[in-house]
Amino acid sequence: YSSWERGQNENANGLLRQYFPKAMELIDVTIKDVFRAVDKLNNRPKKCLNYKTPYEAFEELTGVDIKNLLGYALMT
Repeated sequence: YSSWERGQNENANGLLRQYFPKAMELIDVTIKDVFRAVDKLNNRPKKCLNYKTPYEAFEELTGVDIKNLLGYALMT
């Protein structure tokens, strides 16, 4: 990655730390926990997406409602 991308990487790491603190053993994290955290992060509006959520931007570009696919993944 380039040096100007570092801030975005650190921001993403900080957001993930809300759900998985440093003291937490990652071996204790379930797949459902990961999907839950990803879903919450992808439902946050982003300035770089004109305050749309990543889910909304993805659906606008592809026509695929990823939330339905995520719900399916959580059930399996």
